[in-house]
Amino acid sequence: MVQRQIEEMKPGFGEIMGTIQQHHAKLYFAGNAENWKLSQYQLDEIRELLEDAVKYHPIFKKDLPVSELVPTIMNEPLNSMSAAISKKDKEVFLKAYENLTVSCNRCHTATQHEYIVIQTPTGNEFSNQKFVP
Repeated sequence: MVQRQIEEMKPGFGEIMGTIQQHHAKLYFAGNAENWKLSQYQLDEIRELLEDAVKYHPIFKKDLPVSELVPTIMNEPLNSMSAAISKKDKEVFLKAYENLTVSCNRCHTATQHEYIVIQTPTGNEFSNQKFVP
């Protein structure tokens, strides 16, 4: 009974990924504005959510090993992004961001969601948040 209630309360895989997408966009806006503290915060949120995806959905749709795919595909680009933020260099940040975005799409392809293609934001839908430090 309690286990079923816990299962019903855990976030769905799509909800986790949708929230990651929001932080991915905010990461871009923060880094583009050279707001390094906010950039690091957004990256930390992405990491946490990927950890949640692995914890709550280690196997997706019966045979896709999310617990293996996420670290294999995402650890290096996440670490590169963290290093870029530490350097506080916008050009390095933008290259690391592109690498992160490509890796997100590689993961989508590996989980048979190649039709979900993430890109660098073309407009700011978060007009209620200030990104400039």
